[in-house]
Amino acid sequence: MSFLDPMEALEHMRREKPDLIITDLMMKAIDSGLSFSRLINHDPRFQGIPIILVTSASKKRGFQVQIQGEKSLERMGINAYFDKPVDPSKLLAKMRELLSLPKE
Repeated sequence: MSFLDPMEALEHMRREKPDLIITDLMMKAIDSGLSFSRLINHDPRFQGIPIILVTSASKKRGFQVQIQGEKSLERMGINAYFDKPVDPSKLLAKMRELLSLPKE
C-alpha cells in the first residue's frame, strides 16, 4: 500500500497490521515521515514493526540528515535509512535482515 498522508496510513494499519514499513521523509509535509515513525513507535499496537526511512530530501532540499550508527536510528525512531536513489539489492537485504528472513 502507498499513502501520502500519515494519518491515512495509520488508519489502514489499524485495519491491517504490516510486517514492515517503508516511509519517505517527505509525505504530506516536510518531516511527515519522521512524525509518522514517532506515532508508530508510541502506539502499542505497532511495537516491533521495523521502519525503513528513504528520502531524496537531503539532496533536493539541502537537509542535513546524518545517520551515525544505531543511536541515530534509535533517536529517529527508525531501523534503517536510505538516500534515494535506493540500491534495490541493499534495500532487499535490509528488509530480509529486519524481517529475519534467510538471505538469498
